[in-house]
Amino acid sequence: MHKKLNLLEDQIAYFQSINSTNLYLKNHLIKNPKSNLKLCLTEHQTQGQGTRGNKWESPDSGNIYMTYKISISNILPLPIISAVAIAEAIEKLHPALKIQLKWPNDIMINNKKIGGILIEIINNNITALIGIGLNLNPIKSNYNINQPITDIQSELNNKNYNININRENIIKEIIKNINQYINKINLKSQQTEIINNIINKWNSRDYHYKKNIIIKIKDKKITAEHLGIMPCGSLNLKIKSEIKKIS
Repeated sequence: MHKKLNLLEDQIAYFQSINSTNLYLKNHLIKNPKSNLKLCLTEHQTQGQGTRGNKWESPDSGNIYMTYKISISNILPLPIISAVAIAEAIEKLHPALKIQLKWPNDIMINNKKIGGILIEIINNNITALIGIGLNLNPIKSNYNINQPITDIQSELNNKNYNININRENIIKEIIKNINQYINKINLKSQQTEIINNIINKWNSRDYHYKKNIIIKIKDKKITAEHLGIMPCGSLNLKIKSEIKKIS
């Protein structure tokens, strides 16, 4: 597999089943900060993690459950960068699909979720772990999932595209896109321009952009206008006549 992903053998850890790719890679790198390991992949997670402590259902269905390590030199809106990189990777390989994004970390097609992202920062803020779960194939309905979901294969079938999905190609394209964006951002002279470009790409795909949404602040449900994502990655909202930033 490492050759297909353009990585060295000691840069990949692959498991049939594991608690969580984020947990494994985080614990490994904390104990071995000089390790060459960059990518953890598994067929099944028993403790798949989402944002804010939510569980990510991770059955053995040929889907993508992965965590990729990058080095960082400053604070970046990594969920936004990663989501745009994923959307562009899927659409390059499957141009019939239109990928939507929903703040803070959801990947969607036709208003249904196909994936999510979990970012963790370790080792004195110089290492970032980008956890990605992506539904390539259908998930059985007996899982307790509280929102509409779909998968790439079903969406292609709905468009009468009889295509076998190549999982390694999607992973390789995602990694390539993430690396390209991070490398461009690390060129200090272009950092602001590149980040603003990524923010514009996110907003053009944003599921809620320029719509009224209901948010919860201090246990109160409030209606707000979604004004898009800021360069720091925060959500910009208009509540009555006041502009608020939500992290």
